[in-house]
Amino acid sequence: MIIFCFSLYAQDCVVDETKTPPFMVTDATGMGSKTYENFKSKDNYRRNQNIIPRRSIVKIKKGSEEYAKHSKSYVPVEIISTPDTDQLDKNLKNGIYKWSSADKNKLKKSKVGQKGFLYAKSLKKADEFTYIVNEASPLIADNGLSDQGVVAIKPIVDSKGNFKVLKCCNPLLIPKNSICKLKYQFSSIFADESVGKDILVDVDNCAVASGLTPFKNQDITPIMNILKTGFSEDKEMKMADIELFDAKGVVKIPLDYEKGDGKGYPGPFGSYHYNTDDKGASDVFAKPMASCVFTKVLETHNKSCKGPGCQVQFGDIYHPASFNVHTSHGGGNCFDVRPLKNKKSKRALTYNDSIYDKNKTVELMRLFEKAGANKIIFDDPSIKSPYIRRTSDQSHANHMHVCFDLNSKRTKETCKNGLKE
Repeated sequence: MIIFCFSLYAQDCVVDETKTPPFMVTDATGMGSKTYENFKSKDNYRRNQNIIPRRSIVKIKKGSEEYAKHSKSYVPVEIISTPDTDQLDKNLKNGIYKWSSADKNKLKKSKVGQKGFLYAKSLKKADEFTYIVNEASPLIADNGLSDQGVVAIKPIVDSKGNFKVLKCCNPLLIPKNSICKLKYQFSSIFADESVGKDILVDVDNCAVASGLTPFKNQDITPIMNILKTGFSEDKEMKMADIELFDAKGVVKIPLDYEKGDGKGYPGPFGSYHYNTDDKGASDVFAKPMASCVFTKVLETHNKSCKGPGCQVQFGDIYHPASFNVHTSHGGGNCFDVRPLKNKKSKRALTYNDSIYDKNKTVELMRLFEKAGANKIIFDDPSIKSPYIRRTSDQSHANHMHVCFDLNSKRTKETCKNGLKE
C-alpha cells in the first residue's frame, strides 16, 4: 500500500527520479563547536538576522537549487522544521561548553516559515539523514499510520544518488504547459529498524517536516535505542530530552535533572551519575553507540541484580584532549564506574572497603565485556580474568575504567538488540 500526503488530482503519474533533494538539513560549517549556524536576512545575505540550530530542515527557493552546489554561495531557503535544542543549549551554557550554546548569542533562534540565506557548505543532502517521526506529525495522523508502529522515514535514493519520485502532471488544456508535481518516495521504518511500506510525500503541500527530526544515518540506531531508555514509570524519554552535541559527535547519557541531589543526577535504569563536573553535566556526553550500549548494560543489570548495593554509579565519560585533563577519556567511548556494594550508599569506595561487593562487581564487568567492552581496568588483585587489566599505581582502585569498541559487531549488536543472557 502506498500512502499519500496529499489529494491526488493529477491525471498522469509516472515513476521518475531526480537529483534535487526534497529538502536539505542544516549544519554549521566554520562555526566551530557552536550548536547553530548564522541565518542571514532575506534582504541582505551579508547580515546575520537570527541563528538556526543544526539539523534544521529547509527548502531551497525554487530556481536556486544550483547555488547549493557551489560551496561559497549563499542559498535562499525557507525553514520548515527546527529541532528542540533548548535543554542542550541551557546545559551547555551552564558548563564548560558555554560558548557553544545558542543561549550565549544575542540573536534569537529562527522560526519555522522564516526565509533567508544560508551558507552553501552548511546545507547537507536529505539522504544523509534518517528522520524520526513525531506521533503527532501530519504524516502519521493524516495517513492512518498512528497504530502501525512507524517511528522514522528515510528518502529512497538509487546508487547514482537519484531520489525516487512519483511525477504527476495535470495536462489541463494544453499538454505542453502541463503542471507537474514531484512526490518523494520514503521508506517507513519501525522501532526494530525493519522497513515497512514506501510512502509518498509532497513536501510542498504538507506540514510533514514539522514532525520530523533528522539524525545522521550512522547515528540512527543508537539514537532510536536511547529514546527507549527509561528513568521510571512516570517519566519517559522525549525527543527534547536527547542532548545531541553535533559538533563533537556525542550525545548525553539521559539524566533526570529534576531529581538531582547537588552532587549528581539519577540516570537510566536506576543508575546514578556522581561528581558532576558542573551545572550543565558536561562530563556525561559519549559517542552515540557508546551511550546506547552502556544503557543496554544498565538495563540488563537492573533486571538481574536486586537488593541494596546494586545501583550502577558512573562518573567521567568524555573529556576532550583540549581540556588537558583525564586524557584517557578523549574518545567518548570510555566510562568510569564505581565498584558495586553490599549496602545502599552513594559514597566512593575501593576494593578494600567493607561495603565492596566483589561478586556483584565481577558480574557487572562480565556484562560489560559481553556487551562489547574491549578494555576494563580495575585494580582488585583477587579478580582473575583475561579481559581485566590492573595498574601499577592503584589509580583504579576506586573505579572501573570501561571502554567499548564502537566498530565491533558485538557492540553494534548489543545496541540494536540488547544483551541476551
